[in-house]
Amino acid sequence: MVLEKVGYTVLAGVAYLAMAQMPLAGIEQTTSDPLYWLRPVLGGTKGSILDFGVSSIVASTYGLNLLYAAGYLNRALFGNLQKHVAMLLVIAQALFATFGGVYGTGLAPFTLGLLFTQLVGAGFFAIYLDQAIQKGYGFGTGYNTYIALHIVAEFLWGAFSFRSFQTGKGTEYEGAIVALVQLVIGRRDKFRAVKEAFYRSNLPNIATLLIKVAAIGTTIYFQSTRYEVAIQHSLHRQNGGKYPIKLLYTASAPLLVVSTVIGFYTFISQVLFGLLPNNILVRVFGVWKSFDKNPQRFPSSGLAVLLTPPRHFFSIIHPISLINFAIYAAIFTAACIYISFVWPEAAGNNAKDVSKTLEAQSLVIPGRREGSIYKEMKKLIPQVSTTGGAILALIALAGDLLGSYGTGTSSVLVIVIAYQFFEIIAIDYQNRGPGETLCNPLNNP
Repeated sequence: MVLEKVGYTVLAGVAYLAMAQMPLAGIEQTTSDPLYWLRPVLGGTKGSILDFGVSSIVASTYGLNLLYAAGYLNRALFGNLQKHVAMLLVIAQALFATFGGVYGTGLAPFTLGLLFTQLVGAGFFAIYLDQAIQKGYGFGTGYNTYIALHIVAEFLWGAFSFRSFQTGKGTEYEGAIVALVQLVIGRRDKFRAVKEAFYRSNLPNIATLLIKVAAIGTTIYFQSTRYEVAIQHSLHRQNGGKYPIKLLYTASAPLLVVSTVIGFYTFISQVLFGLLPNNILVRVFGVWKSFDKNPQRFPSSGLAVLLTPPRHFFSIIHPISLINFAIYAAIFTAACIYISFVWPEAAGNNAKDVSKTLEAQSLVIPGRREGSIYKEMKKLIPQVSTTGGAILALIALAGDLLGSYGTGTSSVLVIVIAYQFFEIIAIDYQNRGPGETLCNPLNNP
């Protein structure tokens, strides 16, 4: 049964990756990508039928969970409501992108309808796969599987792709490691060849690859860090144990929520600026332009400047850019801390839920009165979860600053999601076999 569920989960992920490579028919060649800030963390591929990735699923899932935590939503309504909200978001995204000029202006009605149909059809199919996994055919959630596999695929492609491009210096391979070998073998000046492989700006480079590896290693270290609470059975006090509280208690929730909000804001702002560049309110939201011969547009003024990281590390040398980055880092970190604080309530693993689970198994804290578990968890869980949220934010910020946008965030997400996936498999296996354990770390959806 476990192997069947693993197989179905992997099959769904492969199907998603295959769709992410299907080109979107009818689009014009565009220079700037309004979805630039959504792609690295939400599994979208530019110019494919899954242009928006799993943004609709993530937005509906986490948005409704936060509404539930705030007391505005009944959990009994969550399942069907989550699916229908995600479908409505797919339709809204497709309409806004199609008629907002994301895929070209002056398109024929038939082309607009074709684009809309492809985006909606692919989005609905991704929702169907996600729902099937959540209903027990697979492990965890479909959107986490899609995000992790997409990040891994992008990482491997950026490192080992043999796709070639004609540049001013001749033919270069896309993969950073392949290009390093090519440049070292083909150039007489080995030092300059290595330097170019490390810092080339037009294609994946070794420096960004190493930053991703460093972010992955740092995340693995903190992922294995946990605070352990001593517990024992109230009747068999000689049999003691420990209840672990992971430092990254809220897992991927804070980064996914904050990245989704930023991605949607920048997408809407850039599309509106393309349609109404002289509108005062639109310009307050963000003014967008290209820099350094890069066709991708970045915010030059407006609120969007404070909600996006710098284009590259050296762009923060200017005092104003440094202030903007400091504000962005403060907003990003504060938002991650806040989501980490409220998420246990939404995920069903807050202090009250954990203490009920332990007390139902007649577990107590040694040397404490019965009922003391709740007080201990009420003190520890908020401290641990917010600390973990701040650490995740800082790792993501450092990676995004030193590399390109999404470098740190995607590296953090793939490790956290992978740990969640294997923990879910391990717990499912234990629950089905002999020797079921008394308690396990509670996981987040």
